[in-house]
Amino acid sequence: MPYVDIGGVTLAYTDQGTGPTLVLHHGSCCDSHDWDAFIASLPPRYRLIAYDARGHGRSGPATEYSLTAFARDLAGLIEYLDIGSAYVVGHSMGGAIATIAAVEYPEHVRGVVAMDPGYGHVPEFAGVFDELRPRLLDLQDASAAFIELGAYAFTPETSDLLRTRVARLAELARPGLLGATFVAQADDPTGIWYAETAEPYLRRRSFPVLAMHTTPGKAEWDRSMFQDPVSEAYEFPTNGHWLHIERPADVAAIVDRWIAKLETPNLTDP
Repeated sequence: MPYVDIGGVTLAYTDQGTGPTLVLHHGSCCDSHDWDAFIASLPPRYRLIAYDARGHGRSGPATEYSLTAFARDLAGLIEYLDIGSAYVVGHSMGGAIATIAAVEYPEHVRGVVAMDPGYGHVPEFAGVFDELRPRLLDLQDASAAFIELGAYAFTPETSDLLRTRVARLAELARPGLLGATFVAQADDPTGIWYAETAEPYLRRRSFPVLAMHTTPGKAEWDRSMFQDPVSEAYEFPTNGHWLHIERPADVAAIVDRWIAKLETPNLTDP
């Protein structure tokens, strides 16, 4: 696994294949292994770059865990690899980071795939987070609080394997990382975390967006703010938060078809 220094932070990444480039950004507390099943489900016609965000996985620690810092790392990695512009696929917090990177660094992002992204949270979930915030900031209780927050995104069909993975990642997280990343999202000046404050920033998305949501009604809400006509939104109301792990083949097929449409503008849906 190669490493690169981006603005003083060491990032670990993998780079495989050729073709249109997809940069994969995992969610908070996770790492690039989250994308294994998704990568295996894609046809072999893409260049796939998966990396561990600052403070996560094999990447180095940092003093700042704001969405701005994560987005800056993302743009810096794309620039370092001399890609020009790429499609960025982000899950959860990664979906919010991909969105901010595309707005702030449009020269580096061709389009965004946001999988159950960490923006526009409905009041019910936002309320759960607000209640857990003090515990997420408590180093002794943060992992347990994260597991409770994660359980909110599980369903009865969520596998024991995924539940175990989420719990172990929480236990292995760097001290302070869980609280820092979640509070940074909720308090981000873009207002992107809460549904009632996210819209002004989301309306700045002049780029193509493919959004996948598990919260009923959220796909329609997201679709109402799209600016690019090629943008699409899907809803998976019976699935848990980790769509790319629970339904990798279905999600990969949607992504592959959407990117094919962007790469071949005259392509029509069957």
